[in-house]
Amino acid sequence: MNTKLLLSVFALAMLSANAMRLRSHEGQYAWYTFDEAPTGNMCNDANQCDGQRTCSGAGWCQGTSRPAKDGDYFYDEAVTGNQCPDSPSDANYANRDYFCDGNRTCSGNGWCQGTSR
Repeated sequence: MNTKLLLSVFALAMLSANAMRLRSHEGQYAWYTFDEAPTGNMCNDANQCDGQRTCSGAGWCQGTSRPAKDGDYFYDEAVTGNQCPDSPSDANYANRDYFCDGNRTCSGNGWCQGTSR
């Protein structure tokens, strides 16, 4: 009986960890920068992969590494309330347009502007 309970708890923990991994890279982090070179693209989770890449079951980063932004680019602006980095002192300032959906760009006042998908 204890073995079944332990296996059930383990299975739930694995499903939860997998859901968290996928949620962290659903197009939200195309601008996410992680230097994979020191590990040779090996990973334990998606946070160790650059851009929208995820960690495969075999422990390797897979997918698209910071794709060029175009009209099909997805970013859920509701997460940031349509705001984007407006200060050069912000670490994400150089990639501020990636905080805006589709062809939208970040204005000088820190708001997404233009046409979304």
